[in-house]
Amino acid sequence: MPAARADWRHTCVALSCAASMVAAGCAAPLRQAPVASATSQPFPSSSRERAPVVGRPVVGVAFGGGSARGLAHIGVIRWFEEHRIPIDVAAGTSMGGLVGGGFAAGMDADELDRLITSLNWDDLFGSSGFAFKNIRRKADGRDYPSRLEFGLRRGIVPPASLNTGEQVERFLGRIATPYFNLSSFDELPTPFRTVAVDLITATEVVIDRGSLADAMRATMSLPLVFPPVELDGRVLVDGGAMNNVPANVVRNMGADRVIAINVGELEDRDALSFTILSVAGSTLDAMTRAATKRALASADVVINVPLESFGSLDWRRSAELIDEGYKAAEAMREQLLPLAVDDEAYGRWKEARQERRLRELPPVAFVDVEGFAPADAARLRFVLPRYVGSALDVVALERDLEPFTGLDRYQTVTWRPALTPRAKSGSSCEDG
Repeated sequence: MPAARADWRHTCVALSCAASMVAAGCAAPLRQAPVASATSQPFPSSSRERAPVVGRPVVGVAFGGGSARGLAHIGVIRWFEEHRIPIDVAAGTSMGGLVGGGFAAGMDADELDRLITSLNWDDLFGSSGFAFKNIRRKADGRDYPSRLEFGLRRGIVPPASLNTGEQVERFLGRIATPYFNLSSFDELPTPFRTVAVDLITATEVVIDRGSLADAMRATMSLPLVFPPVELDGRVLVDGGAMNNVPANVVRNMGADRVIAINVGELEDRDALSFTILSVAGSTLDAMTRAATKRALASADVVINVPLESFGSLDWRRSAELIDEGYKAAEAMREQLLPLAVDDEAYGRWKEARQERRLRELPPVAFVDVEGFAPADAARLRFVLPRYVGSALDVVALERDLEPFTGLDRYQTVTWRPALTPRAKSGSSCEDG
């Protein structure tokens, strides 16, 4: 495995828009996000008053966690669209937080399908900047796509996870960046919540405001796979252990009819292999199944997607998973069709969602670079000012940052938006 480096540092690059933007590279074991609000249950009663629905029941959907199996949610969304069933409020856990967050940001089933099928899963869950590595590092990257690297600053310190989460953060940024300045997730095209677990207090945390990308990233922080996210003084990981299908969260958002989509397992396995990893995994699975059974009690309709033949890492089988979700919704058509509306009402609902959808950031106002080695910082300060004065081009920005991810001097190199300069926004960039 590649050796650890003493010169790794927690780095930040800040571009500030007329609203503003921050780009950051990080090597700290916890990813420190700008201060945002994450509230525990229950929700304020005013959530129901904000539901934009008149003359029919408020329909809410709980998107459950299940790693790759969560891609089946896209098939359920497609069935809803074809049968004119509006989704007025939504909540998601883990992979359900990713798909649900994309939907809440205004994406329909076709857009989500194209987004998912366009992903390079090796890049997303493997190492970063492969194209810019030298020959030796490329060989290491192929041999060890998820690397264990140990720090030496205070003795031998193991990493927080197998993956830095850098590529996932960038992916989420493409979905969520236009909404960086919301006062509440109720302002999204579809009001939305994610669910995480706070390791400090051992409590469920429902995230309802702040950075949508951070909220999605927190609910996806599967232990061992991705590092925890530090948000508003909490250390957050995947919410599946406490609320894998957040039907009760959707109910508290004001939904009159709650539809829960379960893409995980509810039945115990017939046999267990008692190795250290299998026992740890089985323990987590048991906790998740118990939490799922409790959460489903809050739902009016439960769509159990039969995914026994799919593994949690079957990302490349997205087309099959989406099809299974569609068929599972079709199997529940008798329970779901009473929630359908006519063409005119569905058209108004779609139009209202698109009116709330944001696609671009305000013009970039300034650029700030922090935490890089002097030569790298100088290069960035030469390249990045070209974004000032125009709407942020995320694809171009990531292309400019990519060479720095391949240097292997930084654990992560990423970026983030902010309304004010980094020092005033509550963001943090400290040495790792």
